[in-house]
Amino acid sequence: MSDDLIIDMKSEDKKVIVQALQNGLERFEEHITNIKTITNIGYTGTKWDIINTECRDALPESKYDVVVYKRGVWKLILMYDRESKTLYTLMKENRYEAVCKTVKANKVHYLEAIATVNKDLAEEKQEQIAFFEGFNELKMKKIDNTVEELLNNINGEVKKHVLITFTDKNLELVSISALVVTHSLQILYKEDWSEYIEPKYSLDLDNVIIDNDDEEIKLGLKVTKESIDNMRIKRNREKRKRN
Repeated sequence: MSDDLIIDMKSEDKKVIVQALQNGLERFEEHITNIKTITNIGYTGTKWDIINTECRDALPESKYDVVVYKRGVWKLILMYDRESKTLYTLMKENRYEAVCKTVKANKVHYLEAIATVNKDLAEEKQEQIAFFEGFNELKMKKIDNTVEELLNNINGEVKKHVLITFTDKNLELVSISALVVTHSLQILYKEDWSEYIEPKYSLDLDNVIIDNDDEEIKLGLKVTKESIDNMRIKRNREKRKRN
């Protein structure tokens, strides 16, 4: 396997994204608990609004650009790692599976378009002959236009796209993976990030000390490890607001 396929993201950043997803799901659960409505028309949109905001706030601004891309009535976030020149996007795992089954000859899903960034990686796996097989001229033009529109939002070269897929049950994160896919959404490389999911348990600690620049934050008994990670995420959020 080529080293170029390997996802060049530090474990601490993977953990930040996983924690942000967990926080987003928890915040959404609080939202629907506190605000009772007789219909749930905006259920999915609100859920993604909160998850996207948590991810934007959590990633360190010193390394990542996070921009909003509007695709029709839908909006998604593009998370760009300036060091590795890798672009990350989020999708529910069952949605990815559905898109794989519904790829159409004359329509372009944004994932099909953005995955063409991985063309050179596919060639290394000797898939170059079939990479654009079955694409008619009209679809190729649509793909080119979509890619141009997407990358216009990114200030820098994009060498690779990574799709982060996840599954939640009862608004708790149960699995998460990072995929490098072709335009036809076939998986070239996959990493399981589920090990970074924090269980909701308490730590029996007299004090937990987190280095927060020049000051220490002392936490009392029964502090969850999740809340400790949230402190770090909060610092990234505050730095983004200051800048």
